[in-house]
This record gives sequence, structure tokens and C-alpha cells, in this order.
Amino acid sequence: MRPHALGREGTEHSLMVAFAVLRAGYGLQLAATFAGGRLDWLQPFLAVTAVEATALVLWTVRRRTLSPSWMFVADALFVAVAAVICAPADGHSWTYPYAYVVVVGAGLALPSMLLLLSAIAPLTVAVSVSLPHAERPATAVSLPLMAVLAWYVARTLRAYADTVDAAREQAIEAATDLAAQRERAVHAELISERVLRLFDRLGEEDHVADPRLRAHVADQAAWLRRYLDGNSGPSTLGESLTVAIARARALGLEVESDLAGSPPLSAAVVAAAAGAVQEALVNVVKHAGTRRAQVSTRLLGGRLVVRVTDEGRGFARGHGPGFGLRQSIEGRIEGVGGTVAIDSAPDRGTSVEIVLPLSPEPGTGAGTDATATGRP
Repeated sequence: MRPHALGREGTEHSLMVAFAVLRAGYGLQLAATFAGGRLDWLQPFLAVTAVEATALVLWTVRRRTLSPSWMFVADALFVAVAAVICAPADGHSWTYPYAYVVVVGAGLALPSMLLLLSAIAPLTVAVSVSLPHAERPATAVSLPLMAVLAWYVARTLRAYADTVDAAREQAIEAATDLAAQRERAVHAELISERVLRLFDRLGEEDHVADPRLRAHVADQAAWLRRYLDGNSGPSTLGESLTVAIARARALGLEVESDLAGSPPLSAAVVAAAAGAVQEALVNVVKHAGTRRAQVSTRLLGGRLVVRVTDEGRGFARGHGPGFGLRQSIEGRIEGVGGTVAIDSAPDRGTSVEIVLPLSPEPGTGAGTDATATGRP
């Protein structure tokens, strides 16, 4: 089962499949009846209806969801017209059982109860008046009842799916935080056992007589302790990307990395790049449908290029997570004078290319002064 199968995307896909199977199954039944010669009333109009139903099913299958709503409203109105035209004198018509299939499909697709009842009301009236008087009350009640039941089931499934998606988001955030805490704990243990112990000994007057050198050592120890307390972070891009990759691996993503050495960058550029890479990797976990990704850095024409790629399902322009991905990444990178290029296509994966300046851009304040990096 794919990761999204229990979420909103998987639920919409399942509802679409149910609608398509129901509509296609009844269409085959009508075709068999038509071929058997048991339908002799306005057979050409029945063929027109079959074309309309086929187009609707193919459209929903192609979009993998029951949308837009107006198509299902138009479908119900079309069948209402068919019920009026194709009602024979004896009160029996193929539109009577077909109407149940149509109202169930409308119930699965339409978002609000008011819109649903408004859409199926003409169909209910048209079918009811085409039947003998004794059958009209039952039909007038059963058609809306079937539509409301389908709407309630679809609404409940969508609510559960939204709950699952929210829980997944919270789990990913919690796992990211936990990975960061574990990484910090590892750093804290190494630093406290080795570096800080050395600094503390060097800060003693017996080991270093020069008071200025002792003060410098004390400053280094203070900066390291601030880092352990979470008031500072990795000072180079390579260190920051390593932390981002470690967090992605904690989420179950297999990340291949090729991190070439980068020149000194400002703290703002480092933070923006690391945050953008982490957003891209989390997007792979949530949407790409793959457990593998690649992160690489290289110098090109006086600029640093950071690339995150995957071979997942990708997305078409204007669909999928592309808009949210651009919002979460472009704002970070453009704020420090960089650029972002996102390339994706269905079933061809996604590539996020981040180009960073090596010198300050006008208005960004992204200088490379060592005092801006937060490094001692």
C-alpha cells in the first residue's frame, strides 16, 4: 500500500474508482439489454447517454478525482431530460434504474448537501412522473435517500482521511525534532567529553600563563556551550547540510550525498540553504512516493549550486505539491540573493536546484564577514 493510500489523496482516488466501476458496470448492463432487443424506445438517445457517461467516467479517471462539481450537476440534469424524453406510455424506462446510479455518483462527488439535493431534484421529479402512480412516492423518497447515504459515506471517509494526513504531518514534524535532538545529544557528548574538557584545562592558570590566551579559550568554551544549549548552530554549509540529511534519514529516507567543500558563507545564507534543503527532503518523504534522494553541491561560475533530486512520481505544472514547495523554498533563498529552479514531471521525479551567491547581493545583507556567521 502506498504511503498516501490512507490519506485524502488515496480516499479521493478510491471514491473515483468506486464511481467509475459503478457507472461502467451499469453501462455494460444497459448494453447487454440493448443488444438483446429489449429496449426499443428512442434507442439513438440511449446511445447519446452512453457517450455522455463514458466521457464523464474517462474524465474522472484521468483526473483521479471526482471533480469539478459542475460536471456531476450537469450529469444529473442531463439524465433528468433523458427521463422525460424516453418515458414510454406504459411507465417503464431504462432511466428509472439508471437514475439510482447517477444520484449515487452525485452523492460521492458533490461537497455540500444543499448542492446535492438541488442537483438531483429535477431528476427525481422527472423519473417519478414517468412511473405509474403507485410507484411514484417510493421513488421520490428512495432516490434522494440513496444520494444522501452516498454523500454521508464520502464525507465521513474524507474526514477520516484529513485526520490521517494531519497525524502524518505531526509524526513527520515530531520525527524531525527527535532527529535534531538526537544529533544534538551526540554532539554534546563528543564536545563535553573532549573539547570542553580540554578548554577547561587550558583555561586554568597553571596551564596557560597568558591572561589574554586564557580569555580567548574561555570565549571558545562559552560559544561551544551556547551551541549545546541551542543558541547557535553549524557554522558551515557542509555541516548544516549534514544535519539536514541526518534528519531526513531519521524519517526513513535513503539520502546519497556529494558535498563538495564550499567557501565561507554568511550565517543567513547557510541557514537559508540548509532550511531549503530540509524542506525539499521532507517533501520527498511526504509526496514523492520514493525512499531515495540525492543531495549535491558544486561551484559553478562564481556561485554555489546545491541540488536535491529524486526519482519519485513527480508532478505536472499547476498540480501536486509544486506551489507549496516553491513557497517554502523560494522565500528562503531569494531573501539572501539566491535563485531556485524546480523541475518536475509526472513519473519523472523532481529536481530542486538552489544557486547561492558567494558575495553579498545588494539589499540582502548576505555578506561573508566572519562575525556574521556566529562563529567564535
